[in-house]
Amino acid sequence: KLQYDISCLISLAVMRVLTNHCKINNVYIKWPNDIYVKDKKIAGILVEHCINGQNIKYSIIGLGLNINQKIFSSHIPNPTSIILECKKEFDIEDIATNIVQQLQQLCQLSHNELRAQIHQSLYKKDTLSRFELCKNGEIFSGYIRQIDDNGCLIIETINRQLYKFELNEIKYLQ
Repeated sequence: KLQYDISCLISLAVMRVLTNHCKINNVYIKWPNDIYVKDKKIAGILVEHCINGQNIKYSIIGLGLNINQKIFSSHIPNPTSIILECKKEFDIEDIATNIVQQLQQLCQLSHNELRAQIHQSLYKKDTLSRFELCKNGEIFSGYIRQIDDNGCLIIETINRQLYKFELNEIKYLQ
């Protein structure tokens, strides 16, 4: 549980900074580790944990947040940045400071409050979407309903069956 909570905390912190500090609307958490503005990727998050038995010894968080970048490589699908969304430059250190402040505030939330905020912020939640199974390329449609306590994505198919997916088992299709 705690491993996924760390990903949730950083995702919500970035989302809050984009929404409250930068004044960007329609910011979402795209499971498992991206931040989207509308249908464009503005950030990616990687978290690596060093585990000792049942405990997290430490975590390394990598955050790639597009701040003042205006031009992107053509092989990067649907990118955006703070400067493209806000039409003004932002100080990188100021953004980093704000993220840390948000993390400190979010650490005060209970497990249930954290989960509620994550569910409220999910990209494409309750919207009919298309997905591809990574193991065989099968395409199906369904609704993202929630993320469970282990970080698995719960999708309800159009025939009302619930399925649980772990990292790298499915991918979104546009």
